[in-house]
Amino acid sequence: MTRYELIEALTRVAFYAGWPTGMGAMTVAKRVFDADN
Repeated sequence: MTRYELIEALTRVAFYAGWPTGMGAMTVAKRVFDADN
């Protein structure tokens, strides 16, 4: 899964699970991608 695809998926999650949950997941995903590079 590319970074872009994950961001798209987490944006959809935010609509269903709520923005705080979605943005929390986005923060974790950013840390993972930044650590991987």
